[in-house]
Amino acid sequence: MTINELILTRESCREYSDKKVTLEQLTAIVEVARMAPSAANTQPWNFYVTNNPESVAKIASGCMAMDRNGFAGTVSAFIVMTRNVESETWVPATPYNHYYRDFDCGSAATHVCFAATDIGLSTCMIGWFDDEPLKEVCGYSDDQRASLVFTVGYAATDKIRDKNRRSLDDVMTIV
Repeated sequence: MTINELILTRESCREYSDKKVTLEQLTAIVEVARMAPSAANTQPWNFYVTNNPESVAKIASGCMAMDRNGFAGTVSAFIVMTRNVESETWVPATPYNHYYRDFDCGSAATHVCFAATDIGLSTCMIGWFDDEPLKEVCGYSDDQRASLVFTVGYAATDKIRDKNRRSLDDVMTIV
């Protein structure tokens, strides 16, 4: 699959089949994600993967806090991405106060989604979650903070939804 095909076929899936995701598949996804570019090659991320039913249930409960993301209870695997925060007071090497960790993690996040799509899996990035159940399951330290949770599984249908995006004229200006 070409990168353009990945971009055009990847979508945020909220309806999953009950087919199980393997640890080998999760590992293959993270293998690609860890190759994402980062400012000064800092690689500020860590990935926690699980297909263990008990861990999946606890992470799902964190994702469904305050009656959000109900579909998270239907997946067979999760990837939790954390970012390093031990240097939150770090002053960037530019005079413009650019902090790149969130951008770097966003780049890694797209790599997760594209890698999953490339091997026939679907994902949805979740940014609304209760951190405590995630931290309990993953065991990450206080110098890490969860950035995103990815549901990972097989879509219930092969039908790709129409993409509803702003027009090219609306998003691009030739200068």
